[in-house]
Amino acid sequence: MATLHPYPPRPVLVPADHLANALAEGRRRARTLGVPILVSRAERVPAFDPLAIFAGAAGRGLRRVFWEHRDRDTGHQLALAGIGSAFTLASDPDAPFASTAADWRSVLAAALIEGPATIRGVGPLALGGFRFDPRAPHTALWTGFPDCSLVLPILTFTSVAGEHWLTTSLIVRPESDPASLAGDIRRLRERAIHAAQFTSAGVPPRMPYAWATPGLSRSVPAIRPQPEAGSHTSRRLAPSPQPEDILPETEWRHVVDQAALDIRQGNLAKVVLAREVALSRSGSSFDPADALARLRLTFPDAYLFAVAPGGDQGTAGEPVFLGASPERLIRLAGGVLDTSCLAGSIARGSTVAEDDALGARLVASAKDRVEHALVATMLREQLGPLCETLEIGGTPELTRLANVQHLHTPVHGTLAAGPDGTVPCILDLVARLHPTPAVGGSPRPEALELIRRRERLDRGWYAGPVGWLDRHGEGEFAVAIRSALLRGGEARLFAGCGIVGDSDSRSEYQESRLKLRAMLGALAGSA
Repeated sequence: MATLHPYPPRPVLVPADHLANALAEGRRRARTLGVPILVSRAERVPAFDPLAIFAGAAGRGLRRVFWEHRDRDTGHQLALAGIGSAFTLASDPDAPFASTAADWRSVLAAALIEGPATIRGVGPLALGGFRFDPRAPHTALWTGFPDCSLVLPILTFTSVAGEHWLTTSLIVRPESDPASLAGDIRRLRERAIHAAQFTSAGVPPRMPYAWATPGLSRSVPAIRPQPEAGSHTSRRLAPSPQPEDILPETEWRHVVDQAALDIRQGNLAKVVLAREVALSRSGSSFDPADALARLRLTFPDAYLFAVAPGGDQGTAGEPVFLGASPERLIRLAGGVLDTSCLAGSIARGSTVAEDDALGARLVASAKDRVEHALVATMLREQLGPLCETLEIGGTPELTRLANVQHLHTPVHGTLAAGPDGTVPCILDLVARLHPTPAVGGSPRPEALELIRRRERLDRGWYAGPVGWLDRHGEGEFAVAIRSALLRGGEARLFAGCGIVGDSDSRSEYQESRLKLRAMLGALAGSA
């Protein structure tokens, strides 16, 4: 049972003519209370593209986060770019989500916040993600990406509902110099906006967004999807570079066969096994912003995300974890939660008739329906006790992406107040849901144990929760699939397959190749 975490009353809004006044008030409060104080100020600014902000801050040693999503059902559009680190939330490996939520509450408890409290994504946010499995072996591959990294950015650029906002956040201590801090912030803001306007990585606006980024010296040409085998809407992949299996196909298929045998013997119902491939570029580095620009055009309804930890990058270059996930883990807004069952996959067709036939085959597939039902059952069991109402559709629908079709069932619920009158925060819901059967398996403990023992790779943040949390304990997290870890000219890509008792290892391998196409296509043209 997740702990219900009470949030403090809405933080005090401090009228301030400019940032220096707010910082001076923050120092006064810090001296009075004897504790550091969060000072956060949001203001409307001219139009910008958050991806250009993310791109422009590259190479400066600053932590950077990018998030973008358009909800296909509601049309709600939100994009965020976080620059710098005002505060990193602490995390206990034995209870990562609960401890992170508690630290966030403590940061907000005496905060001075100026700006609208009801505009989604505006104000102080904690952005970042979590490792898939903190108890799994760690390798140097994921250096810079700890078990939990939710960070309050110094600058958070928000584009939402046609409006553009900049939130500046700082932790002010009793000994802080408000004038000096204000000067530092002004310089950081000017550099960030200048770099976004004149970065050579100029990125195209995402349709149907009407974002303007004046002054870009060049723009990436629009990528018009071209037909290819298995997809009539996805872009033709460049012939080079070619991905290389970290675990050879025959060995990976043997792991799948052994897992299917375990399931037939009744040890568990399902397990998700991932593959890892390497992609190398000789003589140049992958460009994360360019890859994201391609993904935003090819997958307009995906959750686009990128996290670059910043700091000393060494000779290998700045690491960036990025992706275009089709899977929402959880969204919480106004006490209403939205999530979904997304399990079961098949390719797209090269014609409308072939596409429909493949979709009908997926809907009729007993194996895929079992996978889907396991996710639906888990959601009902985990979320039901926390909700006044919980609606889970009975018949899966088809969700069609550029290169793959999935079985999909939307889930909606209204949170119930606990005995003390409080409702869960979004991290309580993440703790209950992660990892879902769609990326871990069922039952969860047995599936995770098998993954640790047999998978033979370090997932790191792959398939972990990535997203954001606001001052009200609400926000949104996606499942970090269709993703890659970039470091200079080296990339590692991941894809997982749900294994049940009658799984065929050859078919699962082909399915994993299908799922890798999204990132391979984006990186093939990213230079």
